Amino acid sequence: MYIVFKLSVSIKISMLKRHIEREFADLFPHEPTFVCAKLEDEYGYSLSNASMVSELLKNSDRLSAIPESFTKDLIGKMHVTHDLNELTFMLKSIT
Repeated sequence: MYIVFKLSVSIKISMLKRHIEREFADLFPHEPTFVCAKLEDEYGYSLSNASMVSELLKNSDRLSAIPESFTKDLIGKMHVTHDLNELTFMLKSIT
């Protein structure tokens, strides 16, 4: 499945992951929650959560959103952030 996003390049990769999760929830409201573990570029390299989208991506770059495994212990692998903007976005997306 491919989804095309147009958004500000002045956000971090971690926020892009939240946008992908929210878009998935909007498109597929009856499916289990999609939790994006990591983003990979077209060559399979993982993108750092702390990097800015503008530093790593150009127009028409393709990414793969890798979901958290449903069989892993998610407690030990939860995404932790201290970024106030990301925390606010995450709270808004679950309400």
